[in-house]
Amino acid sequence: MRGLLRRCATIAFMSMAFASASPAADSKPHRIAIQVDQNDPQVMNLALNNATNVIEYYRAKNEDVDVDIVTYGPGLHMLRADTSPVQDVHIGGWPVCLIGIESRSVPRRGFPPADGPDTYTAGTLFPRSSKKTARAINSASGNRPLVVLANLSGFDGSPESMRRRQLEWGAEIGRAVVNFKGPIVFVVISRYHGGAFVVFSKALNENMEVVALEGTFASVIGGAPAAAVVFAREVDARTRKDPRVQSIQKELDQASDAGKAALRAKLLEVTRSVRSEKLGQVADEFDRIHSVHRALQVGSLDRIIRASDLRPYVVDALERLMARDIQRAAGALGV
Repeated sequence: MRGLLRRCATIAFMSMAFASASPAADSKPHRIAIQVDQNDPQVMNLALNNATNVIEYYRAKNEDVDVDIVTYGPGLHMLRADTSPVQDVHIGGWPVCLIGIESRSVPRRGFPPADGPDTYTAGTLFPRSSKKTARAINSASGNRPLVVLANLSGFDGSPESMRRRQLEWGAEIGRAVVNFKGPIVFVVISRYHGGAFVVFSKALNENMEVVALEGTFASVIGGAPAAAVVFAREVDARTRKDPRVQSIQKELDQASDAGKAALRAKLLEVTRSVRSEKLGQVADEFDRIHSVHRALQVGSLDRIIRASDLRPYVVDALERLMARDIQRAAGALGV
């Protein structure tokens, strides 16, 4: 029960902040709270737009502002686990915008549309989470670094997600990364595939570092979808050549008409089982070839680190990238 209350308390509060580069000595930061108590995306969008406008207003005046978005009751659904979690935190003393991706599948509440998934699958961005991620990146641009901890297999491609402008919101993430002003540290903690491999590519922003933990996977397409789509013929060929399938097929060819019906049903069942097994084998082979080490060789990653070095690396990367930004700003000002 305590764990549930703690989780609810965490998701019920989202904070955005802007700290001016040189605030007046006698000025105090402005603090504004925006309440969301309705399960309505339009209301949440209005709150986010208002928060962005407030930040831009005080940024123009070179004043500090903290904007808190507080949700309760039906409004809690706007910050459910099916969206990517976003939090303002301090890492190594640096204030950063931290974005993560849900690592466990989350059942959908109510009655999902017939053309959509029954579950929000792990490591997948859905339209609302894509939009939220893009907005979070835009909000942090120019005022604090961005750190992304990614278990991201790509974007959901169901008809429901397409109706809800998945492609547009995915492109908005790419646009936000391109336009981001400040350091970006992208860490692959499990998988890095599909559209995520594109919109979070280090080629989009020169101030971005992309690293992966040992044992993770990084490629344009993951092993499972590659086996099911790209190498479907190879999977079918291996299935037909399997001794278990060939044995039943031989029995079927030699059987009388009376016994063929039962053998056909048995062949269908065994073929399904064997094909599932071959899918897994081809997927594993693909992942072994298209590993993070290959991604490092072709330049998609900057380095591979151990899990125990994650925090020290992120702190070091933030310090290096921030120092480089400061040097560039000083050079532009002729200092």
